[in-house]
Amino acid sequence: MKKIAGILSLLLCLATFFMTPSALADVSPVPVITSSPVSVPVLDENDPIWKLSSPTFTSQGGTVYHGHVINPKLWNLQTGTGLRQFVTHVYFEEPYQNLPTVTVSLTGLNTDKLFNQRIVVKPINITLTGFDLEFTTWADSRVYSVWSNWTAFGNNA
Repeated sequence: MKKIAGILSLLLCLATFFMTPSALADVSPVPVITSSPVSVPVLDENDPIWKLSSPTFTSQGGTVYHGHVINPKLWNLQTGTGLRQFVTHVYFEEPYQNLPTVTVSLTGLNTDKLFNQRIVVKPINITLTGFDLEFTTWADSRVYSVWSNWTAFGNNA
């Protein structure tokens, strides 16, 4: 019975591989802002979102950058003490028919080396068309910039 289940799993994987269109991620170089002595890679807000769709399942994702370089008036994680949060909205390229699952990961961090590094990145307020991405720090941490990746996936049936 285990052999039959294994063979059926393999056939399902192969069928999915050959029937599903490939997901192509953008691999172009990241633009660099050189207005300060140290170059900080910054993503354009219009960077393409990668997407993989089938009639019943959609997965899409992208990269988000925020920090004092592109949001000097709104970014509040580099000064002060106590709990501080920055929230930004991410729109899906293709809306979902059912509420998707969203995962986020921290991929880059620019902090002050004289203070402890504390950061939490999480998706909140998930809807069919997007979600809010919340960055939180606390105590005396000073976070100048954050890079994060996100992936949303869900059923379309």
